[in-house]
Amino acid sequence: MRDTLGTAVWALLANKMRSLLTVLGITIGIAAVICVVAIGRAGQARVEQQLNNLGDNFVWIEAGGRAVNGVRYANQNWYTGYRGVSPGYFDIKRRHRGKRA
Repeated sequence: MRDTLGTAVWALLANKMRSLLTVLGITIGIAAVICVVAIGRAGQARVEQQLNNLGDNFVWIEAGGRAVNGVRYANQNWYTGYRGVSPGYFDIKRRHRGKRA
């Protein structure tokens, strides 16, 4: 173990520039990862803030017709999406599901 440690220290001292560049590369890599994670979290917090600013009485009903290739058959909507955060959202959701049956 002692011989291995001595050899490692000797290699580091013998190749000072290589050791310095290696440490610099590792430092830059770690800093880049930290920055990317911070940017992602900041973006997530911004989106959550915007969604919370919509309030608690927001209902969004979206007419469908989205096919994989953008093709609609006989100009009919086969899907209607609904999203919401208010208590009225669940009433609309129940009524919409009742029409499917």
